[in-house]
Amino acid sequence: MVFSFQFSVRTRTGNVRLLGSERLRYRGRMVRWNLWLLPVAAGCGMGGAEWRGDEAAVSVTWTIAGEPASPASCAALGATSARLVVRVGEGRWLDPDLVWSCATGAAATGPIFAVATLDFTIELLDPLDRVTAFTPWTRRTVGPGDNVLGNFDLRVEAGEPDASLDVRWTVGGTAASAASCGAVGAEDVRLDWRIGLLAGEPFTWPCADGSGRVELGLRSGLEIDFRLRLLDGDGFVLASAPRASWYVATLAAGDNELESFALTVDAVRGPLTALLYWGDRVGSGATYVECAAAGVARVGYRLEDGGGAVVDELPVEEAPSGCTDVLAWPALPPDTYTLVVQGEDDVSGGAWSAECWGLDVTDSEDNSFVCRVPRLR
Repeated sequence: MVFSFQFSVRTRTGNVRLLGSERLRYRGRMVRWNLWLLPVAAGCGMGGAEWRGDEAAVSVTWTIAGEPASPASCAALGATSARLVVRVGEGRWLDPDLVWSCATGAAATGPIFAVATLDFTIELLDPLDRVTAFTPWTRRTVGPGDNVLGNFDLRVEAGEPDASLDVRWTVGGTAASAASCGAVGAEDVRLDWRIGLLAGEPFTWPCADGSGRVELGLRSGLEIDFRLRLLDGDGFVLASAPRASWYVATLAAGDNELESFALTVDAVRGPLTALLYWGDRVGSGATYVECAAAGVARVGYRLEDGGGAVVDELPVEEAPSGCTDVLAWPALPPDTYTLVVQGEDDVSGGAWSAECWGLDVTDSEDNSFVCRVPRLR
């Protein structure tokens, strides 16, 4: 089988080398895979990188609930750093060069952007890089030279949960039951929800129940995105509803009910393979090599579908010792996926992270992509 590779990364561009004898993660089973016979298509585009350039610089300030950012106000939100995020098409461009201390309240970049119209947001991150606060998207056209984006005011936490929610679902066009769920290998359903960029803890029920209830676990008066996932016994996603979007609702205090979710398992499936190359040092002079050469000791990942639902994940803190240069899923529904990859090495204190987006599963035999993972420290 011949593979063609497309570059789709949110990191700096750099040299990528194809190395032999990669390892393939196949739903938790590791096998050997020789790559030196696989040709690489020339002239592939790099998702996100077309917005990189040397013409435009930006500066930005941020406040928290209208007050200047400070060690105290950042600590109140559990935040240690602030990240400027750029939205490129359907993806979010995360770059290690665009992260600063939360308490500074201001930052500026060098001329790293091309002239373009882009969407920007500021996120506050805790020590584990989890989003604790964010701002709405702001669209700006950046031109040659310095560009002042203005101030971004971070939203603060909402009030205590005061809304309950009843959820119903069908499987394959029929009422959920032990028979209809068993026919597609499903065990559970999971309700994902988010407010803006902040994802909440999901709620899970047995598939055969056909309904579930969230008892005073959500907040009223806020626009909330919902999505229901159908899971097998290993937690792997079999279907989602809505398939490539989210159901948006604003709940009232007390009881609420959503329209029934129709879960249908796609008969058409395709594989997804991500070839990982790791930065051997911090900064733009890095060369991207196999994980062992870069010093990566363990690898975690999160695969999201086009609607942002998590399809499969292995948190890096739970990952076993040993690294891998290939992640693969043999049978996914047609969609555009995003892969978040993290690497760590406790001995050197090294950390790697990248978000690779635009991974299109459209072919029934081969959908292969290269993802470069820069070293952050």
